[in-house]
Amino acid sequence: MHALAPAFPVTNVTVAPKLYPRSEEYFMKQAEAWFGVRWEDISPVGPKREEGWKNTKMRPWHARAA
Repeated sequence: MHALAPAFPVTNVTVAPKLYPRSEEYFMKQAEAWFGVRWEDISPVGPKREEGWKNTKMRPWHARAA
């Protein structure tokens, strides 16, 4: 598994609203295809999203560099 994979659902729902409307629409469709679920189910607000943030951890080498 890619090191950033746990962060994808959480970051996708954070990034999408910052895009231009047409780009946001494309981005959302691509994310739905990638994750195989509706956009609303990728990282819903609440416990599932909080759990997603908990699953994203800084790698030790990056923590030392920060």
